[in-house]
Amino acid sequence: MIGRRGLCLAAFVAVSFLAFRPSAGQEAGPGTLGPPALYPVERAGEWGYVDDAERQVIPPRFEKARDFHDGLAAVRVLGHWGYIRPNGNFAVHPQFDEAWDFSEGLAAVCIGDKWGFVDRRGNMVIRLEFDYAMNFSHGLAAVNVGGLIDGKWGYIDDSWQWSILPVYDEAWDFSEGLARVRIGEKWGFIDIGGRIVVPAEYEDAGSLSKGLARVKTGGKWGYVDGSGKVVIPPRFDYARDFTGGTARVRIDSTESTIDRRGKVLDGRP
Repeated sequence: MIGRRGLCLAAFVAVSFLAFRPSAGQEAGPGTLGPPALYPVERAGEWGYVDDAERQVIPPRFEKARDFHDGLAAVRVLGHWGYIRPNGNFAVHPQFDEAWDFSEGLAAVCIGDKWGFVDRRGNMVIRLEFDYAMNFSHGLAAVNVGGLIDGKWGYIDDSWQWSILPVYDEAWDFSEGLARVRIGEKWGFIDIGGRIVVPAEYEDAGSLSKGLARVKTGGKWGYVDGSGKVVIPPRFDYARDFTGGTARVRIDSTESTIDRRGKVLDGRP
């Protein structure tokens, strides 16, 4: 029998496998709200936080620890997740089987096999009724009803209303005004009004980043802009999102860095 926490974890593993990307619960990287910026670190099997100079700010005492977002960080104690402030004190005491980062004032949390959303005080402002939930972005959060295998994805707003009805086989956070969604076996992009901007015709896709999104067609990766126009034709065996004006790509076993025009800056793709 799967325990209560196991149901949340099983959903997390299933979605992470489908996504091929870091989850919303990634345990690494700098805090996003200071001062000072805090980093989760593991020491002797327990997690705490250090600052930019690697000085200990919050002593290791957590089973897991995540980045700070909106001034709070998710941590796990005795198998349950809660949220701490930068001084290490709990803002929301551990009570959840799984918990995502705060975004736009709300965080997705799981108890048993259902997901809902809490505010920064721990109030359940959107009750536990979804089979999976992601972070709020652009005022909307992707949620699943009916289960990850046979269910559908749509988007709710922070007043608990459906903004985009659950009609998609998979859906992800909005990024730069667009969200990638899957219909059947193909991926496309919708805007916050639910309108299809880039038709679902790709084998796979990444989120829009720095004005470009990686897409896969015919077994190769390329990049399109927010209107769906092909900017860098598909020719890569793998490609990552753009960050800081460049992206990492691979052809065969050779990795390279390209700019926004597709020009190779190093290596020989």
